Amino acid sequence: MFGVPKAGQIDYTKSLGLDLATVAPSLAGPKRPQDRIEIGNVKKQFISLFSKPVAENGFNQPASRLQQRFALPRGHGQLGGKVKDAPIARPETWKRWPATVR
Repeated sequence: MFGVPKAGQIDYTKSLGLDLATVAPSLAGPKRPQDRIEIGNVKKQFISLFSKPVAENGFNQPASRLQQRFALPRGHGQLGGKVKDAPIARPETWKRWPATVR
């Protein structure tokens, strides 16, 4: 009943092959999975789309914002931080999170 069939026990109409050397890691979002980007091209594609209008699937942001840096509150975004420091672990920040996340 279970197990691997022996050669000749199953008749397939086609045989498919896959060369794993042609498979590349990629990034795709849930909104537009057809806009898949290979991992090596993510930075270049993001920079390209950053200033394009939304109608062209861009982010409609001024190019100057790419160089803008933002300071994080103490303990956020640093390696070695403790879970108790994470915003989700602090009840005073819960009001900023949607009810579905709480």
